[in-house]
Amino acid sequence: MKFVEADAQALPFADDTFQLVTNAFGLRNVTDTDRGLAEMVRVTRPGGRVAVLEFSKPRSPVLGRLYGWYFRYVLPLVGQLVSRSDESAYRYLPASVLKFPDYEALADKMRAAGLGEVKYVPFTFGVATLYVGEKP
Repeated sequence: MKFVEADAQALPFADDTFQLVTNAFGLRNVTDTDRGLAEMVRVTRPGGRVAVLEFSKPRSPVLGRLYGWYFRYVLPLVGQLVSRSDESAYRYLPASVLKFPDYEALADKMRAAGLGEVKYVPFTFGVATLYVGEKP
């Protein structure tokens, strides 16, 4: 097996190479989400799938507030302690998740990138969501 480090917006693979292209908790870190999705679709074979697992925002008002508090105040502190990094290392995470499109908005972006049959399934009360689309 060969591992390749590459720019998600300019993948070094030929068109229609892979049956499945995945990204877990990284699409929100791609500068141009639309271009990143387009690259994922480009390297996927017709009939293949693109799957994205990403943080999302719980839709329940009570859980949403609790999750927001945890995400803003507890998670950065835990991340800092576990990683033994400086104070700001995990401060970007809540902001990046709260700004990132989720549910139907991300599904629409996947459709715009050329995928069909786009479905999404929220996990853990909506804290994370799996999006899957098929390349025609």
